[in-house]
This record gives sequence, C-alpha cells and structure tokens, in this order.
Amino acid sequence: MLPDSPSHPDTARQSQTEPQTESQFQPQSQAQSQTQGLGAVMAAVRQSVEPSDAGGALPVDPLEAHWTTRKLPPVERWNPASCGDIAIEIKANGEWWHEGQRIGRAPLVTLFSSVLWREGDDFFLKTPVEKMRIRVEDVPFQITEMRRLPHDTFPQLQLRTPQGDVVTVDEAHPLTFHSPHHEPESEQRLYVQLRPGIEACLSRSLFYSLIDQSELSTHEGQTELVIRSGDYRASWTL
Repeated sequence: MLPDSPSHPDTARQSQTEPQTESQFQPQSQAQSQTQGLGAVMAAVRQSVEPSDAGGALPVDPLEAHWTTRKLPPVERWNPASCGDIAIEIKANGEWWHEGQRIGRAPLVTLFSSVLWREGDDFFLKTPVEKMRIRVEDVPFQITEMRRLPHDTFPQLQLRTPQGDVVTVDEAHPLTFHSPHHEPESEQRLYVQLRPGIEACLSRSLFYSLIDQSELSTHEGQTELVIRSGDYRASWTL
C-alpha cells in the first residue's frame, strides 16, 4: 500500500461552507470549480480515450454486445512525466473514492479505469502528457459476471467487470489463489490476470460458484482442487 501523500498540486480545496456531495464528481462547471484537480484529470482522460472509440462496431446481438470487451487507449505506448499523487483510492471492494468521498457515478469510474497503469507496486492514471499516482487497497478490478462458452474439451470461462472489461480464462489470463494484498493473513480469494500486471478479484458469489463446480483430483498422493477453462487447467493443493 502506498504511503499517505499530498494531493495533486492542482487540486483545489473543498469549500469550508458547503458539505461534499457526489455532485463534485459531475462534469459541470460548478463541480469543476470545486475540484479543479479531478476536473483536469477528467478532461485529459476523455481526450485520451475518445480516439480509441472509433471503428469496430459492436455485434448486433445485445448479449454479445454486453460480452464484447471495451476498446482501451494505447496506454502502454505513452511515456509521460509523473505529476505526483492525486487523492484517489480504489478500495478492496472495487469502489473508487476521492478525498474521502465515494465516486458514485459509474461512467466516471469506467472512464478513469480505462487509463489505469501499473509500474512495480504503484498504480497510475496515465494520459499521453501526464501520469498521477493513486492508491489501490488490493487490486483495482472486481469480476462480477461469468459465463461458459462451448469448447472442444471443457467450457471456457469468460469473466466481466462492471466497467466492461471482458477476459477469457486461459494461459494469458490465468487464475491465481491468494490472500488479499492488504490483508495477507485473511482467507484466500480467487484472482485473474486482467491486463499486463493488473489483476481482478472474483466476487465472493462467483468464487463459491466456481469452487462448487470445480473438480478434485489426486496427484502424487495429494488432493488438488482443479478449475478448467477450455484447454487451460488451474490447480491448488488442498
């Protein structure tokens, strides 16, 4: 976990006469005047994301459209200078918070998550011209939906985040079983590699669903828990 650090230098202080509300996160002139730092980030991210939306029409079938992963900007190609920290934190349950207030607008969270970047143990919001470090309690994404696709061997597991990231469990997107990073002594949970260096945690209901439908196998005298997705096989010794 990152140490406490000052907010981005452009972030204006909240008015002392008015309580904070979710309106501060809305892309309107009043909200931007209250939190110039967050507003500037929103504008920069929008400018970075918009070009990636061109081309590639979604399937006509609404179900397939729902399970078509969103287009992301080429964050890996950008090499901007670091602009310090911004007071954004992603909680272990997937909620995004800014200066002690939950960001309740799902489109805004989706926008920010499209330019999420990791370097070592640090996470950033990254645009072509700047990157700002944020805090991540455990991992930045939650898997809340799952479906099984027909396959020659075993059904393929396809997973989806609320922000529209879709991934098929395979060698490039493996499952791991470990304790949360912020609570190393707590019970283990199931994670999947979502993007390079970035994991997503399966929701508790999906975790138990997969465990219930997994298989037990014996290998060299030890019992293993096995989860399959197409030709991919993940196992853990019990």
